[in-house]
Amino acid sequence: MPRRASLTLNVLLDLTRQLRYAPREAILRAIDRCESLAAQVDPQGTYPNEWIVFRVTKYRSDDAASMPSFVAGRALLSQLSAFVEHLCEAAVLEDSDLPDGFVSVDDLALAWGVSRRTIDRCRREGLIARRVRVAGGRSRVVVRSAGAEAYRATHLGRLDKARSYSRMDARTRDRIARLADRYRRRHGVSLNQAAARLAHRLGRSLETIRQVLIRAEQRRAATHGGKGRRPATTWRSRIAMTRRERRLAYRAWRRGIEPGPVGRRLGRNRQAVVRATLLERLAALTSITSALEGATSPTFERSDAARSLLGTPPAREGLGRGAERDLSRFLQAARARVVPVKAEEMARGVAYRFLLWRAGRGLGAVDRLHPPASAIDAVETDLRWASRLKAELVRAQTPLMLQILEGRLGVAFGGRRPAEIAALVAASLRSVSEAVDAFDPFRASATGASFAGSVSVALTREAARWAHREAALAPPRRATAVFTFDIPMADWTRHLNPWQAFLEPDERLRGILGSLTTTHANILAARYGWSGGPPATLSEACRALGLTAVRAGMLERSALREALAACRRNLPG
Repeated sequence: MPRRASLTLNVLLDLTRQLRYAPREAILRAIDRCESLAAQVDPQGTYPNEWIVFRVTKYRSDDAASMPSFVAGRALLSQLSAFVEHLCEAAVLEDSDLPDGFVSVDDLALAWGVSRRTIDRCRREGLIARRVRVAGGRSRVVVRSAGAEAYRATHLGRLDKARSYSRMDARTRDRIARLADRYRRRHGVSLNQAAARLAHRLGRSLETIRQVLIRAEQRRAATHGGKGRRPATTWRSRIAMTRRERRLAYRAWRRGIEPGPVGRRLGRNRQAVVRATLLERLAALTSITSALEGATSPTFERSDAARSLLGTPPAREGLGRGAERDLSRFLQAARARVVPVKAEEMARGVAYRFLLWRAGRGLGAVDRLHPPASAIDAVETDLRWASRLKAELVRAQTPLMLQILEGRLGVAFGGRRPAEIAALVAASLRSVSEAVDAFDPFRASATGASFAGSVSVALTREAARWAHREAALAPPRRATAVFTFDIPMADWTRHLNPWQAFLEPDERLRGILGSLTTTHANILAARYGWSGGPPATLSEACRALGLTAVRAGMLERSALREALAACRRNLPG
């Protein structure tokens, strides 16, 4: 049973979340409409999100204007069958619910004379399948016969070509590799040139021959590479790096290792290592695109939006503070803080939403095959800046958090065990963080609402859950004990947003800046926003430090290496 494909189109993700709680009959009607929709979508066309929503649900949303404008027809077809399978699981569709006229994908492959993998590719091109439960809790994928015939009628040439396909045996693959080596030695051709000659000679597609040559080269490198230096190989510099190699290059970049030594270790040139690192950084950013959605404003589109929204003192000053590292100091600091100024909170809230919007727009404009380093750095810096703003928004609500928790639980924290309070504080900080993400500063400006109002609702709910669980599990105490709270506490400012998992450096680095050289400490503080201001891009750090871009990049990597080495020297034992 193939694994259910994931969804990446925002419009289909939103529909999945909405229909998950719809009546079962409504989900089944949506599934039927998707099968009709697939037959009408042109792969070369583009379609508005509101049109897709209407075709699936027959409902016109008032918020359609806030959705991204268009979806490519090919992208929609590639995920429509997966969307239907998600709906089938939401409706708990069983084998007995299907009417007559459905066939399994295995039977369909047999009837068409193609492989099961070809049917799977067809499902990514508009052939709609349903996933149903059978006896024993397993699932199977089925296709409506009428829909399959309609798909076959429009893709007859492609299916005929797939039916005539014959799989290569090991002897044929070895022959292709020998012929390609001969072409290289005698004529000095590249991998693609050799593949083109062999494709014409053997009657195969160019990409098929390319993949045969790439796999042959990978086997050769794995067989003779060993743990030391990799041997000089035939096509290696022209073959795309494997996922394992890209991850290794990315981990080395995170540790400040220069791309040259990494390339020598992998048998690659420096440019290939740099590009692999950029692709991994882009993949990490792409995985959190759904977290960038939220409230927006037409003012974001103005040419002076960045200067007016990000140039205010609340958006640029007092940022980057770390968290108290033990529970006692956290509680003491929370009780000592004053009520936040509403205007400053609103300015930070608007700047936070603008940075997420700008990061999402910048990420959407990045070339997926050759991402520029400056564009990736700009998106990462915006996200770090947004996290610094969010940390201050959450920090400003900690006095209210303590007041609500102690009032709702009916006893001061001093009479509870430190481990219980630490767990409650961590859960409450997550609730405050979620409330900040859900808050709409633009609507609040019109209604007079504040962050404190939405935070109060979230915290009251969290305290009620905690009190209910405590009443069910913990026996009442006969006397009130008094505890001390000098226990370690994790830095909650590093866990407010999902991108911080890969954009924040090692948490030990900040504590050893004083042991670094002044130049290294300055560039790390500027890049990560540890000096009170917002984080800086590499180009901004260049201008501030009077360096060239190349020199600043080398200096940053050198600073990371020195800082990590200092951290290792300070390890206990």
